Amino acid sequence: QGCGASFKGKKLGSFGDMGTFSFDYVKTVTTGEGGMVISNKKDLYLRSEWYHDHGHDHNPKVGRALEGRTILGFNYRMNELQGALGLAQLRKLDYLIGEQKKHKKMIMDVLAATVPNVGFRAKRDPEGDSATFLAFNLPEEKMALKFQKLLSAEGVDTTCYKYNKWHYVPNWEHFLAFSTANSKKYPFQSKEYKGKVKYDRKSIPFAEDILGRTLVMGISVKMSSERLDTIKKAIENAAGNL
Repeated sequence: QGCGASFKGKKLGSFGDMGTFSFDYVKTVTTGEGGMVISNKKDLYLRSEWYHDHGHDHNPKVGRALEGRTILGFNYRMNELQGALGLAQLRKLDYLIGEQKKHKKMIMDVLAATVPNVGFRAKRDPEGDSATFLAFNLPEEKMALKFQKLLSAEGVDTTCYKYNKWHYVPNWEHFLAFSTANSKKYPFQSKEYKGKVKYDRKSIPFAEDILGRTLVMGISVKMSSERLDTIKKAIENAAGNL
């Protein structure tokens, strides 16, 4: 979702030595699956290129499998059709971000005008926002969950990440159990590992409090005027019943 966003005029992905992007179906630019790595350092670019395709060096002057091989690599390729789809969308990126910003502002304005004591996530550089999500919070968790339920009843979904099964460590039972791909739960439970790590709700009370009273709404470039009107009415009705 960071594709197209920027900070103080510098595009996300251009900080540091390398940038990575996901193109799965929920992203601003999507090819269905896959992603992209960018770098202006030739050695890192080449090593990434080798790594993503069996270690091949992709010499266009020779046939497939006659290329040189430098390292052991994997099979993380996108196909040509996906690449063409991504390039077509990339040319529309400014339009996509612009539409999302417009839709997000409309919804924020309705929330600010109708929901008592609503708060919004602080942004260091609002102009650089990609506007893929709208996060807003209410004074208490009970109030936030009631508001979420009222919105849902009118066909408007939001996420409360405290109770979400994705992207929140206390709800990842496999993570809490250190269930890695290794049958011996390497590295966390190997004798070589000297660290001591513990993840639970008690270790993140501040985050737990914020997430419990924060709701997140996805913003889409495809939101029609009818859909935006539905969201507006749902917010107004829900606010009147808090």
